[in-house]
Amino acid sequence: GVDTDAVLREMAGTTLSLHCWQGDDVTGFEAGKEGLSDGGILATGNYPGKARNGEELRADLEFALSLRCEAFHRVYLALDFFDASINRITAWVTGARATLKAILLARLEPTALFRAAEANGDYGTRLALMEEFKTLPFTAVWHKYCLEQNVPVGAAWLAQVKDYEKQILAKRS
Repeated sequence: GVDTDAVLREMAGTTLSLHCWQGDDVTGFEAGKEGLSDGGILATGNYPGKARNGEELRADLEFALSLRCEAFHRVYLALDFFDASINRITAWVTGARATLKAILLARLEPTALFRAAEANGDYGTRLALMEEFKTLPFTAVWHKYCLEQNVPVGAAWLAQVKDYEKQILAKRS
């Protein structure tokens, strides 16, 4: 089997890379309202409330991180491509949570059992275990992880994002 408590301890130390362009639509803060003039990454959309300066970007990021365990010290900002037609904080949190779910799911897989069956030439057992793994209670473990990290379970975080959007982002336009 798999020691889910050990997996959850490993998850607590997981580092993610979030993309800064989700906060400023890649216009940058150095070139004023027109943004960067020499290329860069193309972002489409104009969802309201983008950060206008580094302080606002950090505030948005801190809010997004508050919805997944105050993990500022374990997050790296990077560049990539993004559709700016959706709420940036929703994109950050959704991406971070999806990545953490994928990592958790991989860590919960009873790989040692699969390998042992395969090493013994018992491919029927390996197949049966792989099929059984599909119905293991991943969601319960994910919810426990969220509770232990003091972040909203399920889609409860969306209400907090909507409130932040009304209170902060809407006033930036």
